[in-house]
Amino acid sequence: ISTMKGSDTLFWQIYNYTRTHNPTSSSYYDWLDQHIDLKNYTDYFIVETYCNNDDWIGYWTNNIRMWNPTKAGGKLKYLLEDLDMGFGYGGLSVSTDRLTLLRNPVPPSTCYSSDIIDTILYNPAYKRYFINRYADLINTIYLSDSLDKIAYPIRDSIANDMIYHFQKWGSSDSTWRGYIEDMRTWYKRRPSIVRNQLVSQ
Repeated sequence: ISTMKGSDTLFWQIYNYTRTHNPTSSSYYDWLDQHIDLKNYTDYFIVETYCNNDDWIGYWTNNIRMWNPTKAGGKLKYLLEDLDMGFGYGGLSVSTDRLTLLRNPVPPSTCYSSDIIDTILYNPAYKRYFINRYADLINTIYLSDSLDKIAYPIRDSIANDMIYHFQKWGSSDSTWRGYIEDMRTWYKRRPSIVRNQLVSQ
C-alpha cells in the first residue's frame, strides 16, 4: 500500500478487523457498513470481475486505488482505474472466472484488498447483497443492448479521427471495427457465464 496523500489508517483498520473477527455475525456487517461505502465497494468489484480485467487482481496486483473523506464518519471508497485489459482485450477468454481469481490470487501474487473481500463474502448478509447486486447489473447495464448503446456512439464519435491514428500508427478501419465486434461478441456471451460462476461461489 502506497499513500499518496492523507492516511491509510482506515484501510488498515478495516483489514485488521475483517481478518480478526467472526465474519458470520450480524455485528460484523454493521461494522463494515459504518466504515466502507458498501455500494461503491460492491459495484467496484463487480465491474472489475465482470469485465475480466487482466491488469488488476489475479496473476499479479495492479491498478487498485482507494480513498476516504477525512471528515468524521468518512467511509472507504474504491476508484476505477485502467480497464484497458478487459472485455476480451487481446483475446482474453470470456470464460475466465475472475471472481475466483479475486478471492484466490495465483501465487506468489498477494493482495490485501483480495484478503478483505474474500473474508467478508463469508458474511451472509453481505454475500446476499453482493450476489443480488451482481445479478441486477447483469440483467440491466451489462446486457449487450445496454452496452451497445455506449459502444456504438463512442465508436462513431471518434471514427473520423481514427483515420489519422491509422496513418501514424498503422492498422486500418476494418481491423479496428473488427476489434469492436470481437468485444461485442465477448460481452454478449459473458452474462450466462458469470451467472454460473456466481452460483458456484
